Amino acid sequence: MTARIEHLVTSGTFQLDGGSWEVDNNVWLVGDDDEVLWKAVHAPREPGCWELIDGEDLTVAGIALRVRDWISRGR
Repeated sequence: MTARIEHLVTSGTFQLDGGSWEVDNNVWLVGDDDEVLWKAVHAPREPGCWELIDGEDLTVAGIALRVRDWISRGR
């Protein structure tokens, strides 16, 4: 297998304490056309995000990175 790393961005709405913000989530995939060996998602808020990534591919392992409130930090 020749693995490659791909990056994509999913967009959604971040809601916290009555506030609502449009945000982009970074997603990294490692694998080939047949399977994803590893995926990392930073701050996913939309359940459909996993469905979009998985599709009909086989995901062997995955990790969701800790969600941070970047908005309050001014980033």
